[in-house]
Amino acid sequence: MAKYVLFGGPFVNVDGPHHGETFGEVLDFSDEDANTLIRGGAAIIPQDEFNKLFAKADVLRYPNALAQQEAPEAFKASLTAASAVFAKLREPEPVVTIGPAVESSEASTAQPLAE
Repeated sequence: MAKYVLFGGPFVNVDGPHHGETFGEVLDFSDEDANTLIRGGAAIIPQDEFNKLFAKADVLRYPNALAQQEAPEAFKASLTAASAVFAKLREPEPVVTIGPAVESSEASTAQPLAE
């Protein structure tokens, strides 16, 4: 299980046992479950990324949106950086295509089936 940390509001996964309630809460998920939750909007990022952005004292000092409003700009910049990490994790995976793309305007070369 990998460790992820909640940096946004609370979430509940109605299709499973996953939920997070408080800013800075450390959660254990498989990478597959975390990927599903992140793509579904759960504001979680890997713990190592979270720890690069937030000091433990700041997590305790600014535990919710109300307290975070009054936080110094450096803390708010960390929230913005966490949002950027989250956005990167939510990016769609690249689509792999095999063979050349076919233009839809090209005439069809399909032959009718014999009866």
